[in-house]
Amino acid sequence: MTINTIGFTTWFTLGCYGGLASCAVAIAANVCYTVLRQRGTSRQLVAIVVICALAALLLLPAIIWFHLRFNIRQTQLSHMEIYLVLAYIAFCGWLLPIGATCGYILFTRSRAASSPLPLQESEQQSQQQQQSVPPRYQPGMPVPFVYGDDTPWGWLEYRTGSFQGQRLALKRAIITIGRDEGNEIWLDDDMASRYHAELTWHDGRVYLTDCESLNGVQLNGQRIQRSVLVSSNDLIEVGSHRFGFVLEEEPRKLDESDDPLDHHTWRSALESLTAGSNVLPATRPLTDFQATVGEELSDSHLKQTEEVDRAAPLRLPNTMQGALVISGGSKAGQNFRLNRPSLTVGRGIESDVIINDTSISRRHVQFLCQPDGDYVQDLVSRNGTTINGELLSTPRRLQFGDRVMIGNICLEYTSVHTLQSSSVTMDITPPPTMTGPISGVGLAPLRLPSRQKEE
Repeated sequence: MTINTIGFTTWFTLGCYGGLASCAVAIAANVCYTVLRQRGTSRQLVAIVVICALAALLLLPAIIWFHLRFNIRQTQLSHMEIYLVLAYIAFCGWLLPIGATCGYILFTRSRAASSPLPLQESEQQSQQQQQSVPPRYQPGMPVPFVYGDDTPWGWLEYRTGSFQGQRLALKRAIITIGRDEGNEIWLDDDMASRYHAELTWHDGRVYLTDCESLNGVQLNGQRIQRSVLVSSNDLIEVGSHRFGFVLEEEPRKLDESDDPLDHHTWRSALESLTAGSNVLPATRPLTDFQATVGEELSDSHLKQTEEVDRAAPLRLPNTMQGALVISGGSKAGQNFRLNRPSLTVGRGIESDVIINDTSISRRHVQFLCQPDGDYVQDLVSRNGTTINGELLSTPRRLQFGDRVMIGNICLEYTSVHTLQSSSVTMDITPPPTMTGPISGVGLAPLRLPSRQKEE
């Protein structure tokens, strides 16, 4: 069958290249319509422009077909193939852009009628975002109290670890939490960042902020981004520690019942080290002690003894009280007495006696007073502890003349009577009522170490 070459070429050129022009005109018409008539949204305009551009691209296969098949094999082409090509060109070049443009004009709404609600919502969202940004801690700037230095606005209660049950009073407007000792709440935790998180009281609301920490902050099991509101009884996870937040709805002053250790489940200081071992004898019950010292003890004395026994092992009256003389380091020649149930020595401010030497761990060694004498135990220190050249692996009772090596520092165990009769008189023993370490700068805010017990 003969093909009218001139007629087909005319229709093809008109349909194909006219279709490209119609796509361009449709794009321009839609843009002008949107701008001049203020109809449609930006998303709808982008969609109609993409449809017109795609229609123009679909005409390229028809142009390629015309140059490869029609010009070379005109006599071998069937009328059906030619009609399909013309229908393809008509659909892609004309029907698709014109139909999309008509639909855009008919179904798009005026921006004046549709824009106020989204704008109001966006304004509300921006206002909420501004309200949800609490003030941040500025280094060197003092943080004020919310109600006063003796009135907390909330509490953080340890839910895990060796300090489980303890409650920390939150009194300042911004409470910083992290591994650095400058934080209001210091965490001795390798998983915590130096400045990990902040709890902020702002306009009657409490916010929890992640200070771009490495391991993040979780609130009720969900990792937070930036600052979020916190409610009472929420669960906060920082590093490997978990806290319960309690909001004090009616501010009240602290009293004796608000001891941070009041809710603590008391455990023996040597419980984890002496389990299944008879190296260190346990403290005798109060009934044995009463039978030993006689029935003349008053009821008030017994009550005080029970309170001491709850906090730490009880030490019987002993005229041969022990002391330790420091050899080496910045405190060489000084001494401290073992007149407390428990006394820790180390490089960090969390220790009772601080010896500033890089060979010593932050909490290096602990001395414990027991009825039958004074004991020493290593606190999993980096360089270990030795007694008379032997490595200390379990708690050991001290004998007068023993030399305890902690890092490069030697502590010689002697009696207080011998110490008083000698020329060594520089005593740095912390008072029994002292709640913080010997730092020379007074008592610091409550910053409890929070490293969990190693099983």
